[in-house]
Parts: sequence; structure tokens; C-alpha cells
Amino acid sequence: MGAADSDVGDLTADELVSQADGAYQARDFPRAATLYQKLFDDFGKSSDPLAQEALRKRSVPLALSYIQSSNFERAGEAITTALNTKPESAQSQELLFWRGVCLLQTGNFSESQQALGEFLAQFPPNAERDPTFTKKFPAAFKSPEARLMLGSTLLLQEKPRDAARFFEEIAPSLPPAERGRAIVLRLHALMAADDHDAALELVKREFPRMEEIPQMIGFQTLTLELGSHFLDKERPRDAIACLQRVWSAERLQNHQKKRLADIEMRLAAAEANPSADPFQKITLGQQAAKTRREIEQFAKLEGFDAGTRMRLAAAYQNMERHREAALILEAMLEELPPSPLTETASVSLIQNWNATQRWPKTIATAKSFSETFPASPSLPLVRYLQGLAEQQTGDHPASNATFHALIQEFPDSEFAPRAHFMIGFNHLLMEENEEAVGVFESFLKAHGDHELAEAALYWRGMGYSLNKEYVKARKVFGEYLDRHKEGVFRSAAFFRRAYCAQQLEDYDVSIRELRDYLKRHPEGEESSEARVLLGDALMNEGRLEEGIAVLGGIPGRDVRFYEEGVFKTAKALKLLEEYPRLEKLMKEFVRQNPRSPRIAEAILNQGWVYRQGGDMDKARRIYWETLEKFGNDPGIRSVEDLFPALAKLYQGEEGLAEYLSALENLGDSAKPVLALRAQWARARALRKRDPEAARALLVGAARSVEPSETHPLIMADIAQALSEAGESTKSEGLWKDLLKWNPRAPQKDRVFASLGLAELGRGNEKAALKYFERFERETLGSPLFGRVMLARAKLMEKRGRRADALRSLEALLASEFAVGPEKCEALFRSGDIHLRSGKPELAVPYFQRIFVMHGRWADWVARAYLRSGEAFEKLGDLESARRTYAELSGRADLEGFPESAAARRRLEELGAPAPQESTPHPG
Repeated sequence: MGAADSDVGDLTADELVSQADGAYQARDFPRAATLYQKLFDDFGKSSDPLAQEALRKRSVPLALSYIQSSNFERAGEAITTALNTKPESAQSQELLFWRGVCLLQTGNFSESQQALGEFLAQFPPNAERDPTFTKKFPAAFKSPEARLMLGSTLLLQEKPRDAARFFEEIAPSLPPAERGRAIVLRLHALMAADDHDAALELVKREFPRMEEIPQMIGFQTLTLELGSHFLDKERPRDAIACLQRVWSAERLQNHQKKRLADIEMRLAAAEANPSADPFQKITLGQQAAKTRREIEQFAKLEGFDAGTRMRLAAAYQNMERHREAALILEAMLEELPPSPLTETASVSLIQNWNATQRWPKTIATAKSFSETFPASPSLPLVRYLQGLAEQQTGDHPASNATFHALIQEFPDSEFAPRAHFMIGFNHLLMEENEEAVGVFESFLKAHGDHELAEAALYWRGMGYSLNKEYVKARKVFGEYLDRHKEGVFRSAAFFRRAYCAQQLEDYDVSIRELRDYLKRHPEGEESSEARVLLGDALMNEGRLEEGIAVLGGIPGRDVRFYEEGVFKTAKALKLLEEYPRLEKLMKEFVRQNPRSPRIAEAILNQGWVYRQGGDMDKARRIYWETLEKFGNDPGIRSVEDLFPALAKLYQGEEGLAEYLSALENLGDSAKPVLALRAQWARARALRKRDPEAARALLVGAARSVEPSETHPLIMADIAQALSEAGESTKSEGLWKDLLKWNPRAPQKDRVFASLGLAELGRGNEKAALKYFERFERETLGSPLFGRVMLARAKLMEKRGRRADALRSLEALLASEFAVGPEKCEALFRSGDIHLRSGKPELAVPYFQRIFVMHGRWADWVARAYLRSGEAFEKLGDLESARRTYAELSGRADLEGFPESAAARRRLEELGAPAPQESTPHPG
């Protein structure tokens, strides 16, 4: 009985029973098995009925003790003995299962098949899924494992076709993990049975959920073997179907290592739990061992990836699919050591990736080439292709870094001038227009005869135009037209030159040049845009009917410009008070373009016509009908404009109540977009009358927002409401979604301002500064301009960048959109910066502008007076200081401010009497 016998000694039957039962209860199964076996050995032949009954009751514990100790040979004998005692059904079922396991473990496959079949016959179909049944007969839980083992016995008996059929039958009814194991076993059986077509169908079907398969390495290895078979049989398409589904060795190993770690963690938990199911522990232990062995054996394979890729390459070559040959070349780089062959293959691979626009692949392969072949004569070409690919992915800084490196390392290469040109183009793409102009100028000086010189001249003009330097742009475009009579960009240059005249509001010139462009290029790429501009120019010159005629010539196929022309025409008809024509135009637009995003805008114009005629009921009716018809379509964004127009048609308290009631009834669960729009409109209608209720409506609407569909104005209002309600995380997420889905929305000023101020509030100064800089660069005419420029100036000052702070403050002061208090603070901060910089003579004018030009804001006036006096003191002009302090302390409207008292104290300290009477502010 082994080493465990050493401490058993000569024990009586009662002592053996007591100690064996104690060890069993304590789950010390090896000792329990030893003690129970000694009990049976010593007293098994006793004629005492009580002794035989005691032995009968312990036959099952003996069998289970051997099972728990993984002593399967002795367990098999004990199970047979225990079954002969006719134990209760639940115990009998458990023992039947373990007899099948023991027979399988000891190599008795046929007997194991019979025992497992007998075990499974104990249960109705799917019994393991019936909680009531499994509570009474817990061994039913082992049915899935028993089915798998039964199928394995067929494989082990070399009956692969039978095994394949069996696994196909049982797989759908198995839990996910067991089903995955059945799939691998079936694939193995199909290939062993030479049924490769069925194996291929199995691989195709199971690949999307391959990660559910525990023995993934086995599945993948069999897939590779199947692909090789088809390649040998000259069936390349089927070979590709298999080989493309094989992961890399590293990915496979990493996946299985994670799976092994998970199994080992579950096994440790089971072993630490005294009441854990022994079958669970054995199963987990076997899974861990199999997975560990699978990983170890796989690690010993050499050239797994190379073999897969080379077979795949051969398959593509057999099919003459040369584009896919890039896969072969990539595999060669990864698997083979550097050589002249792989150098040539690498260049070809980069060109192939570039030709197929696989930009990330181009970049990665080019970088690898530069590291592997640093002295290659092909390096300039490789660097150039890398830079182009980086440009295409939008990583323009990286692209420019690559081009700069090319020029520096290979100045005489044929690719150096091309890299020089592309640096300028990257600056244009980054909206760094001034830098782009400089690069194109330097290119033309260095490479004036290069084939790209024509393009450089044109894009230099575009750089000026995009930078709003229209006079310079016109000059360059004119130079281009003079030099390149047959130039590639000639049509575009004609148009852009006229465009610049239009931006300069030189309408006489733009009209002449746009007509010239349309005469020369009636079907040119920019012809529709040219007609829009020409119509605009004519209308600005008061030639409305001419403008209408030009706009009417825009073809409907150019949807954007066609619609722009229609609505510019509508604007002109309003000015001409041609209301019947306007109504007809809008009705025709609605009829011909029922899915246009601007459909609601057309309806709005129709309603405007009715309002001008005093038919308010008709206007209301068409607006409500339009909302019902199009309000649930998120693509028609002009719907939002209908609500303010509707609100104007409901005057007074009764009108407002009627409007709000109608909005509340608008939209339901079947029309979520319309319901959201209506809720937003209610909030807008209430924001002045009941701001708290308006905010609550917007906060409640947040859960209905779909960022990819919701109008940016609604998103902005909801984000603002969330911020005011203290839900900053949700608010910032919505601001970012707004910018992501609507990068050109007018509301992006609110996005940059809100996100910048939020980052500043958290102390993230660098992030805040980026948002403030984008605000200044990308938004125009925002009412938030003053607030953002003040925040940016404060941040610049804090970081010691006083000059930048002053520039932000000057931009604020020059803006027509900053309000009085913001200008007061900007003036005060400007003066304060100069004063603290030791330049009091520059500070005084800023302080004085506050109390001379902004007397309405008394708090800032008082502060400005006091600081102005301090500035005069620093200048040594005590007389001006006394006069300033006296004026401050003598003003009745400033008497309540602490600065007034401070001024009186300074007067006394300077030896001047304080004013006896307060004087009124002169205005």
C-alpha cells in the first residue's frame, strides 16, 4: 500500500474505521485510501454482518479517495467493488463516470467507451441544464466531459470517421469551452479520415470564434497542415483559405499563455477550497497540463511563421495574384536574415505597399529597411516613400521630419528636391500657410528648373490665399498664368485669382475675372463654385437679377453649390420683395429635393413669405407639418432653425404656453430625434423665463444624444447645461464628441472655450493653452472671445510669457465682440503687466483708458485710478499722483469702494490734504 502505510500500524477495525473516516472528512485522501484499503484487506473476509455492513458503507469513500489521489488503477478496482454494493443512484452515476475516466487513463479504450456510454445512458438529453435534475443527480454536470472522452476513445481506437461524426453530433449541445475542444478533435478526426473538404468547411466556420477554443495552438497547427495539403494538391485557393487564418507564433503563444494563467488561477482556487468538486480539480489540472505541454512543444517548432508565409506566397503565386505577393515579401523580411536578396525584396515590398496605399505598412517596412540596410543605395527612395506614406496617414510632422532627414543625408539624390517640395505641401495640410509659402519660395530658388517648380509656384499662391494674404496671392497666381501657358493648374489659377479679388471685395475685378474663367472653363472643376462667387459679386453690386441668372446656371449634380445657389437666390428675392417668386422657388426646391439637409430651410423661407403677408396661421401650419414630416431625420439639420421661427409666432403668456404644450406633444418613442429636438426647443423657449427648468430639460435630454447624428447646437446647449449642473465629466465628453463629429461647426468656439477653461481649472495649463490657441486660430466673431483671451493672457502671464499675454490682451481690446467688463479687465491687466515690468510710463495710458472710456463699470474705474496713481509715483511725478488720488477720493460714485479710502491715505502720506467734499462724476 505504499509509504502511507508507515504510520498505520496494527489497528483494530474500529480504529481503522474511525481514522479512515476522519481522514476522509479532513480531505486527506491519500491517507484515507490507505486506511480504508487496510480495513478491507484485514477484515474483508469477516463473517460478522456488522463488519460487512461497515465495509459496504465505505466502499464508495474508498473509491473516491483513490480518485482524489489520482490513483486510477486502484480506483478502477475500488469502483467495481463499490458498484457491486448497489449504492444509491447519485453515487452510482458518479462511480460510473469515474470508471470511464480510469479505464481511459489506463489505456483500456474500448472498455472506457462502454463505461462512458453506460454513464451517459443514466440521464435524459440536456439533463445538465435542468437545475432540479442536477440538484438530485449532480453527476449530470459531467455529461459534457463524458461525451468528449467518449469521442476520444473512438480516435484512440483509430476510428476517425466515427469520431468525426460523433463530435459533429455533440458539439452544438456542449458548453463553449467543451464545444471548442470538440471542434479541435473533430478537425483532427476529419484530417485523419482524409475528409479534407469537410475539414476546410469546419475551419472557415469556426475561425471567427477561434478564441473560444482552448487548444487554439492545436487548431491552428491543424489548419496549417490542412493548407499545406491543399497546396500539395494544387488547390491554391483552398490553401489560402486555410493559411490566411493562421496566426503568428508570437500571437498564438501569448494567447495560450494568458489562457494558461487563467486556468492555473482557477485551479489554485479549487485546490484551496476543501469542498471543491474533485472532477473540477482533475479537469483543470488536465487542462493546465495540456495547455502547458502545447505551449512548450510549440515553442520548439522552428520557422512556423516563415513556413506559413512561404506556403501562402506559393499559393498566391500559383494564382498569379501579384499584388498579394507583398505578403510574401513581408514574410521574407521578418523571417530571413539580411542579404542582398532581402534588400531588393524590401525595396519591392515598400513599393508594393505604397502602390496599394497600405500606408502604415509602408512606414513600418521603410523604417525597418533603414535600420537593417543603413548603407543601401536605395535608402533615398525608401525615405521618400516613407515620407509620402506618413503624409497620407495625416502625420504631417513625422512626414516632414523624414523629408528633412532625406535632404540632409542625401542632398544630391534625385529625391531631395521632391522631399523639399513635399515639406511645403505638408505645411499647407497642417494649415501652417506662412511656413508653406516660405518653403515653396526656397524650393523655387534652389530648383527653379525642376519638374515640380510649376506646382511649387501654384501652391505658393495657395499658401498666400489660405493665409488671407489675397493681394500677394493674386500676384503669384498672375505670375503662374504668365509663365505656364499650358500649365496643369492653369484653370485652378484663373479661378483662385478671381477668388482672391472677391475676398478683397474688389467686385468689379472679380466679376470680370470670374466671367473670364467661366468662358474659358465652362465645365472646369471649380465652375460651380465660380458661379456662386459670381452671383454673390453681382448681388453685392446691386445687380440682383443678373446674380439670380448666374446662380440658376449651377447644375444640380453639384449638390453643395447648387443648393447654395438656390438659397442665395432666395435671399436676393427677399431683397427684391418678390414674394411669389420666392415661394415658388422654395416649393420647387422641396419638390425636387425631398431628402436635402436644407429642406427645412426652404420651408422656413416659405413661412417667412406667409408671415410677410400676415398669414400667421399658414406659417405655423407649414412649420408644424414640416417638423412632423422631417423632424425625426437627423440628416436634415436645418430643422433646428424652424423652432426659433415658430416661437416668434406665439406671443405673450398664452402664446408661450400654447407653444410649449405643442412641443411637449411633439415626438414620441417612435421618433426619438424629433423628441430630442422638441425638448431642446422647450429649453430654449424657457431659458430667460425659467432658467432652472430650461437647464433641467437639457440635462434630461443628454441621455438621448447620439453624437454622430445630433445637431451641434443641441449638443453644445446640453454640454453647457451639464457643466452648469456640475456634471463636468459628461459635459467634457459631449464637447469632445461635438468636435469629433462636427469639426467645422460654428459651435466649436464654445467647445474650445469650455474644454480650455476646464483644463485650466484642473491645473492642466499645457492642455488648456492648446485649446485657447485653437480657439484663437480657428474661430472668428465669437462672443466668447473676450473670456478666452483673458484666460489665455492670465495663463501666459503665470508662465512668465508677458509678451504673449500682452498680445492676447491687445487682440481682445481690438475685438468688437468683447464686452465692457472684459475690456476693462484687459486694460487693467495690460497696465499691471507694464507696471510690474518696470515700465510705469506704458502702464498709465491703459489705466486712464478705463476711467475715461469705461466709466460704467465703477469697480474697474476705482481700481484703475489707484493703480494709475501708483504708476505716477514710480515715475516720480508726485503732482500727477496727488491729482489722480484726489480725483478718485473726491468722486461720489466711487466713495463706497476700498480704493477710495486707499487714495485718501496715500494723499495724506504724500502731504496733500484729502478732498473735503465728494464731487459727482462728470459723466
